[in-house]
Amino acid sequence: MDLKTRFAAVILTIILLAAASLKADESLKEAHEFLLAANPDALLKYEETLKKSADPSLAAEYAYALAYFGLGESALFNIDRALIMSPANPAVRFYLSEILKVAGIEDTGEIAACGRPKWLKRPLALESLKLAFDYGEEENFFDDVNLLMSQKRYAEAAALFARAPSEFRKKARFWRGWAITLDKLGAQKSAAAKVEKDIELSKNQVHKETARRYAEELLSRPSAGCAGKPKKRLKGRYLAYLGGNISGGDGRTVYNANMRLGKFISERMDISANLGYTGGYASGDYNGITIGAAARCNAPLKNTPFNATLAGKIERVPATSDNLSVIVSPGLSWFTRQGSLDTYLDIPLSGPYSGSPANLAVYFAGRL
Repeated sequence: MDLKTRFAAVILTIILLAAASLKADESLKEAHEFLLAANPDALLKYEETLKKSADPSLAAEYAYALAYFGLGESALFNIDRALIMSPANPAVRFYLSEILKVAGIEDTGEIAACGRPKWLKRPLALESLKLAFDYGEEENFFDDVNLLMSQKRYAEAAALFARAPSEFRKKARFWRGWAITLDKLGAQKSAAAKVEKDIELSKNQVHKETARRYAEELLSRPSAGCAGKPKKRLKGRYLAYLGGNISGGDGRTVYNANMRLGKFISERMDISANLGYTGGYASGDYNGITIGAAARCNAPLKNTPFNATLAGKIERVPATSDNLSVIVSPGLSWFTRQGSLDTYLDIPLSGPYSGSPANLAVYFAGRL
């Protein structure tokens, strides 16, 4: 296979992977269109997109759609799932606010954070959520909400508190539990109001003093939402890398430095520019600037925490001849909330390294 054929094969592979990664974006766009048109097929589109994405804001958006079509319990389950993944995410908090409004929570303004997403011109008219919960005995109710709270399912717990019968509200512990739930959701002012009811109904003076300090701390704590105009930020997700090495041998020191800057053009594809410099070789042909571009795509492997990845890199490297280096890098990545563990097999297709054994590389990536 000659250089041109190899180059074309790499470019074609990257284009095909890019098309696959953008398919999820197309499904999400269709989900938006169906949801705005009140078409229940929107739920199928969201489910299709969620199979290819772990984005917490998408899980929250799916919960919002479930609430719109009257699936209250599923909506609360999914908004809690999104909160566990990313509790401070502005989009997640907007959808949480809208869902809690129709779950019986009166004051959700402080939960809403920075406002609705751009694709949603105006909030949807959600109907009151229907919950198939049998309140029955008071002790069973408290057992259930305590279990939900231990699982960090605070939205569902708050909805059950909001709809509890009047006889349950005569106990101080009811208001105490509701206050803690709202506090966990970021509604400090609403939680403080519930603490006041706890103080009013409690007969234990020590508890009253503790609860009073808790209420004061809630009111003094800064709101979880956005205060004033949000700061301007670079939009999207970016990536950056800076590294190098120095090695010695035969009385000579060889060194190189490399940097990479890039951006995610979709959740599953990023592109970047590479720049480096190598020096110290006896032959000046091997010293000089390296410059090029790279792209990477990933796709989830079903029923595993791993993603299959494929990267391609094209660079001009210092060499006596054949300076155009083309490398493909299939690999495996394990993504976590803090970053990722990436393993790649770098396979040179052309350039001065063509014919060399594949190189195994392992990277740890983190989020700032």
